[in-house]
Amino acid sequence: VTPSEFKVLAFLGSEPGRVFSRSQIMEHLWDATFVGDARACDVHISSLRRKIERDPAHPGRIVTVRGVGYKLAG
Repeated sequence: VTPSEFKVLAFLGSEPGRVFSRSQIMEHLWDATFVGDARACDVHISSLRRKIERDPAHPGRIVTVRGVGYKLAG
């Protein structure tokens, strides 16, 4: 994984089961208030899923919580 992907994965892994918003994930990634498109987070998550999920089309490790964000399955 890339350094950015690792940072996102480590952030999600810091509290497995907790749902983080896209903005929270991007703010952690950039160490600053995120003012861009929160959907940029989806690109990082998608890339991570391709690398760590058995079936990226049906993720079981990095889970989407509709309308909220993402969590690492506990």
